[in-house]
Amino acid sequence: MAITRQQFGEQLVDHVPNITLSANILSSDTAIPCNDTANLPTEGMFRVHLGTELLIIQSNNTANNTLTAHSAGRGAENTSAANHNEGAELFFPATPELLAKLLLERSKSAGFSQSSSIEAVPNNRIQDATGNILTVSDFTWVNQGTATAVDSSSGGIILTTQCEAAWQHRGLVISQPTPPFRVRLKVRFGPGYYPWDATNGSVISAGFRQSGTGELKMIGVRMGQNVAVWKWDSPTVYNSTLDASAAGTFCDDALWLQFEDDGTSHKFYASHDGNSWTRDNASFWQESNTTFLTADQIGFFVNSTDGENDQMYHIESFVIEEE
Repeated sequence: MAITRQQFGEQLVDHVPNITLSANILSSDTAIPCNDTANLPTEGMFRVHLGTELLIIQSNNTANNTLTAHSAGRGAENTSAANHNEGAELFFPATPELLAKLLLERSKSAGFSQSSSIEAVPNNRIQDATGNILTVSDFTWVNQGTATAVDSSSGGIILTTQCEAAWQHRGLVISQPTPPFRVRLKVRFGPGYYPWDATNGSVISAGFRQSGTGELKMIGVRMGQNVAVWKWDSPTVYNSTLDASAAGTFCDDALWLQFEDDGTSHKFYASHDGNSWTRDNASFWQESNTTFLTADQIGFFVNSTDGENDQMYHIESFVIEEE
């Protein structure tokens, strides 16, 4: 029996006895065939011990009794990825690292939402419209420079960028789905970031791109300051601002963004808690989906024009929903 914690990207799972490998696996395999996975969670991630190795599982296909390990989840918690033989039993540990992670997420989420769960925004999940988990390799870099991106073993994507003297949006994009669709994401700043002072600061943005021109239309969050919808001629050239909230509206921890194309308009939303998609007294910003650009890509970007080098931004979720 699983203890379901779907408000988190990872779950604590009670031990289910007699679950074994149904075939040999190699240290490089992410598909983990089992004799029976019906009593394991089908949503969220969880940890598995196989021999001396700890794995982080990101999905469970009960139709073919196959677990899928996260791409960064083999050899987790300083264990080593290893070969395992058919018949090896799976165990489901409550490791100190997992318990600390769940307690941290509980404490952080309590400050942003009065609800016990987040509506339609799965934490620690990068997911396409059909529910497939996406990894860094599914995206294409735009203006990468010295920036790096890795799949986080706890879910999501960690983007790291250098401090720059001017605008340098570094980001990952994929092809835009056919409208209507929406994308909801949860983002988080970390330590060492510089609050916005009208010219400098740390920014996370997400939205639309036209690949032929390089133009961008994105909702962006300034560290410790406001949230706005910006237009960019390129990742380094600002064009204009569609609208912005009052300064100081958004705080320095997790927050939620949404952008959508309903077939006619681009709409942009922001939320303090992932449940209430309002901004001040307005529910969203809106503009024709053919104004300024005709998008064929969507994605997320980070920028640092002050603060420390090697700044890490966590895109905790990026969930695409076709409507």
